[in-house]
Amino acid sequence: MARGIGRIRQSPLLFVPGLMFAISAAAFAQDLSNPRCMSCHEKEAVVDAAALQSSVHAKNDCVECHSDVEELPHPPKLKRVGCGKCHAEAAGQFGRSIHRELARQNVPDTPTCATCHGTHDIARVTDIRSRVHHLQIDHTCLKCHAQVDVTRRHPKMPSPEFAVHYEGSVHGRAVHLKGLVVAATCSNCHGHHDMRPKSDPQSSVHPANVPTTCKTCHVGIYESWMESAHGRRWAEKKDGPVCTTCHSAHEIRDPTESVFRIRTPENCGGCHKEESSTYRDTFHGKATSLGFAVAATCSDCHTPHRNLPKEDAASSVHPERLVATCGRCHKGADASLVRYDPHLDVTNDKRSPVAFYVHHGMVWLLAVVFGFFGVHTALWIQRVIVALLRKEMSTERHGGPYVRRFSFLTVVLHVTVVISFLILVSTGIPLRYHESGWAHRIVDILGGIEVTRFFHRLCAVGSFGYAVTHVGWLAFQVLWRRKTGLLFGPDSLVPRLKDVADLWRNVRWFLYLGKPPQFGRWTYFEKFDYFAVFWGLPVIGISGLMLWFPGVFSRFLPGDA
Repeated sequence: MARGIGRIRQSPLLFVPGLMFAISAAAFAQDLSNPRCMSCHEKEAVVDAAALQSSVHAKNDCVECHSDVEELPHPPKLKRVGCGKCHAEAAGQFGRSIHRELARQNVPDTPTCATCHGTHDIARVTDIRSRVHHLQIDHTCLKCHAQVDVTRRHPKMPSPEFAVHYEGSVHGRAVHLKGLVVAATCSNCHGHHDMRPKSDPQSSVHPANVPTTCKTCHVGIYESWMESAHGRRWAEKKDGPVCTTCHSAHEIRDPTESVFRIRTPENCGGCHKEESSTYRDTFHGKATSLGFAVAATCSDCHTPHRNLPKEDAASSVHPERLVATCGRCHKGADASLVRYDPHLDVTNDKRSPVAFYVHHGMVWLLAVVFGFFGVHTALWIQRVIVALLRKEMSTERHGGPYVRRFSFLTVVLHVTVVISFLILVSTGIPLRYHESGWAHRIVDILGGIEVTRFFHRLCAVGSFGYAVTHVGWLAFQVLWRRKTGLLFGPDSLVPRLKDVADLWRNVRWFLYLGKPPQFGRWTYFEKFDYFAVFWGLPVIGISGLMLWFPGVFSRFLPGDA
């Protein structure tokens, strides 16, 4: 029986159907071969023969991809292209991607294999002509992501704004300006076929996975960051700040650029609100707020990636390491200088008691002075108006001899006082109110922080100049020329009991209770203005010098001064 079957199998008659099938299949394959397809589609401009010939699919027959072609002539607009038959692994990854999910939801214009790789001109990924070559892939992605119609954008589709951000980032510039194939592009961070939204825990750009994704390029930084308080928290709880928290996702800038440095306190302040607020109250914080990138920011003191709590002996802000840390900017820094508190809190009498009481003392002093003279001026104005209406005051100009009240030197000093004071205020007051929009506009109008800084210091020198000149002139007149009347008597600017009596009579006049006083050469309010400069200049001037030369003053004053 077995031998009989063998004979039947070897019978020549049984080869006829198989031979006929093979001949018909070969004929159909030849009928659908590339030359036959090209004879029609090249004329219709559907296929570029030259592009197809140089593609990786040049040796493939059309029907290997266009598997829905079963007869000739075939129906128009056939859609089924089976990439998965050859690229099973990539097709599997793509099936789990956000692109495939959007396609299932019938979101228009969702990408397919051909969207990224091309149709008939597909080149190898290592070929610079390829749409997915390292130097070209971001252009491919941006064809969709930079031109998303906001009215049609699916909630899971990213905003098109990131396209501009990437092109101007340190990664984008490295790719396009320097042609570096090691700089990150879209696929380095989001994956090639299995890209997912960042809200997906499996996504390479999910916060829990971002450090691992960035590690593929920045190994050294990753290792340093893992030792930090941020890295330890991420390792334990998979939360807290990661790379994109500080550097953003697409608008990644060079950390040494001014824009990045100035924005650092704002980035850190997203988590450390209290520390950010106290930092902004210091000179460092105010200066960076106005665009002075040279001033110390959070990363200068705490390091960019290996930031540790100050209790840690390895921390850059540990008490034993502060001299070295501050010394990077302040040459010659010593133990006295580092007593300075970079997070001074004038609202906390427990943490900063001296600063608390000095600050509140100054606030009360200013409130009392401005309050008193504000009321004084208001009463004076209304009394003068009433006096003019009642014709109690003469407005006629009398002729006769005039007495020169101020010498030429005094006039020059007054002009210097006025000019220097106005410039000092206009360049200094924005620093005090650095968080206000008008402060930034004033600095911009004046030419930027570097220009205002220069003129502020120039006028500070002028202020010390007129002060020293006036005190020297007084000393010369009193000690050398024996004009003691400058210190005592009616010609003196030193307050006397008569000034108290004049103030009382003047207030009574304001309130319609008496006549105005007869003033001497100097009134009580002129004397107040005179001595306001005398005590204000040392307070403002010395504190300004301490900020200008902190290393010099820390040699004999503690840093908390």
